Amino acid sequence: MSHGNEEVHKIYVNPNGTAVVKCPGCLTGKTVPADRFRGSKHILKVKCRCGNLFWIELEFRKFYRKHTSLSGSYFLLPEKIHRGRMLVLNISKGGVGLQIIGSHRLSPGQELMISFNLDDSQGSLLDRRVAVKLVNRNYIGCQFLGDVSHDKTLGFYLMA
Repeated sequence: MSHGNEEVHKIYVNPNGTAVVKCPGCLTGKTVPADRFRGSKHILKVKCRCGNLFWIELEFRKFYRKHTSLSGSYFLLPEKIHRGRMLVLNISKGGVGLQIIGSHRLSPGQELMISFNLDDSQGSLLDRRVAVKLVNRNYIGCQFLGDVSHDKTLGFYLMA
C-alpha cells in the first residue's frame, strides 16, 4: 500500500489494543497504545527516534487476511441450488472474500458451501460452509461456520 509516493506499513493491533510499530530504517520496535484509533482513519505518520519518518496503517481485524486469486465454486445451502463460479480474493482464519463470476442473488444471512484449491505445494482442496456477511456488487464477504480454529491446512497456508 502507498500513501502518495511513500509506502504504508500495515501494523496489526493486538487484542489488548496495542500495536508493535517497527521503524523500517533502524528496525527499532516499540509497543504503542492503538485502541483510541479504533473506528477512525487508521493511516498515521510516525517519526522514529532515529529521525526516520514513515506511514503506518493500523489494522484492527481479528485475523490476518492473506490476499489470493484462487478459482472455485459455490452453491447455496440448504437446497444445493444456484451453483456458481468464484474467485477467492482473500482468506483468513475467520473467513473469505469472494468475487462472484457472473450474476448472483446472494444476500447477507445466506449460507453457502464453497470449494477451492489452495496454491500451496499440495494444491489442498478446501470445502467449507460459510455465512454471507457482506454483499457489495460481486464482492461477497463470508464468515466460516463451525470450528475452524484447529484447521491445520488453513493455518499452515496462512503462515506461508
